[in-house]
Amino acid sequence: MEFVISLSVLPRGDAHASLSSIMALFLIVSVPFWFLLVVSFYKTPSRGWRSLLLPFLGGLLIGMAAITISLGLLTRTPFSMNLPELYRWAWFRGPGWPMIITVPIVLFKHLRKSTSFSRIREIAAWLSGTAFVYTFWYAVTPDPGFDYYRLLFIPFLWLGCISSVTWLVDRGLRVDGWIRYLLFVAAELLSSVLILLPVLYTMGDAFYSFIISIFLTAASTFLIFMDSRGRLS
Repeated sequence: MEFVISLSVLPRGDAHASLSSIMALFLIVSVPFWFLLVVSFYKTPSRGWRSLLLPFLGGLLIGMAAITISLGLLTRTPFSMNLPELYRWAWFRGPGWPMIITVPIVLFKHLRKSTSFSRIREIAAWLSGTAFVYTFWYAVTPDPGFDYYRLLFIPFLWLGCISSVTWLVDRGLRVDGWIRYLLFVAAELLSSVLILLPVLYTMGDAFYSFIISIFLTAASTFLIFMDSRGRLS
């Protein structure tokens, strides 16, 4: 209540700037907070925090490489409301492109060490590192007219993506046969499917895009929580 009152007495420009700063902070901390939440579901790693820090740093490196390519290509891809161009614009700015290259690296890393135990924390570390690079970029890059898209919708889009992909990859690593490869393909393609949400958002269906992103984040995180309690082993 005090916060609302304090904003109301500020000039309109100052109030908007304060709200934008708070939303930018949410965008920056959302992915690390989700990752720490997932880690807290499980017991302390037997190999210590180093076993999670290194994958997170690996994800950061992948994210930095991916965003360098994104920035180079986006200079040649101006924003357009034409559907194919809009999808391409959102794919390079959102989780589509970076997840396409991160998931195979994670699979290559973990398929060499077959185990029936959950590897959700390690997978989440890789994907969170990549996602953090992009959410931080969004937070520090002004984009007039897209504040709510950039600062409020984007965090849930990324969280919905990395939580779902984490779940799918871990499930695939713990089963055999054709189901394993079906889950891997689903994990690889999911981020590109989810790019339809920012496309819908930009075309006017912001409410449904936002609700689907929140639901996907909550549902996938709940499944991860259930896995940590041994309910889905």
